[in-house]
Amino acid sequence: MGKQIKNKLKRELQGAESVIDVQLYSRVITEYSMQLSNSRHLVVNLTIRTCSCRWWQINRFPCRYAMAVMSRGKKWVCDYVSVCYKGPM
Repeated sequence: MGKQIKNKLKRELQGAESVIDVQLYSRVITEYSMQLSNSRHLVVNLTIRTCSCRWWQINRFPCRYAMAVMSRGKKWVCDYVSVCYKGPM
C-alpha cells in the first residue's frame, strides 16, 4: 500500500474521535452500532464492508467509523482496504 493511502488512513482514523460508544449487534456477521458525539447513530458491518454513512461503499476505503470499530476490536485496518488501493494498480 502506498504512502498516500497510509496517510489517508491516518487522517480518517484521527476523525474517529467523534465515536462515543460502540455496541456489537451480531458476532456472526460482525455488525456494530455506534453513537457519535452529535447523537447520530451509525451501523458498521465488517463482513460485507459497509457503513451507514456510505463512505466505505462509495470509496472502497474504510471510513473513520469503521476504523474506530476495527481499532477497538484490534483488527488490522489494512485488511479492509480494497485491493484497488494495494500494489501497483
